[in-house]
Amino acid sequence: MSFGQSTNKLKTDTLWSDFTKSNDVIELESVEKITLNWLVDPFVSMRIESKFLDNSDTLKTCYVNPIKFIESLGIARMVFKKEKMEISSRLGISFNQNLNRNAIVDTIDLSRGTDLSNDGGIEFITDALLHLNDNVMYTGRLSLYKAVFYSKSKELIGTPQENDWKMVDLGFDNILSIKIGKYFTVNINIQALFDKEIDPKLRLKENFAIGLTFNY
Repeated sequence: MSFGQSTNKLKTDTLWSDFTKSNDVIELESVEKITLNWLVDPFVSMRIESKFLDNSDTLKTCYVNPIKFIESLGIARMVFKKEKMEISSRLGISFNQNLNRNAIVDTIDLSRGTDLSNDGGIEFITDALLHLNDNVMYTGRLSLYKAVFYSKSKELIGTPQENDWKMVDLGFDNILSIKIGKYFTVNINIQALFDKEIDPKLRLKENFAIGLTFNY
């Protein structure tokens, strides 16, 4: 979970600008694997993705919205594992439910309500956790998703976005954590995202943070 806001003031301004979101992520995931000492192991997983604050509507603020539920099952394999390093991959079938409690349900009067869509397809995920030394740790995730059905595909027929949902979605998240002293940590996060339904171009996000760390 991560949430942050920022404000700024130019030299020519007399007042600070309004706060705007700099980071807003809720991600919860549980993965259960059955270890059979085979070449691959079966797995099931459940993932929830959302945001703390949805301000897509300037007239109404909605909290913890939209919400995406992802259920997956398939096969997993530990590709590489040592004492402080491991890389694992999994391939499976994924079913997604997208719930938006602040969606436009009437394009004429622009009234808003609850909207639910479903899709499913093939998902591939690789996770890496590398302790480069006692003070430096890298965490990475590469995810690919190819939808094979979408509950609202008929509504898009004849529009320029008709086939956007069929494109492969990409997520590549990289976090480098550097511990400075006993209580301080520097985090460098570089994220690449591609989802043609949201943006036809590759989206990049860079984040640099310094914070306190506690072990308990």
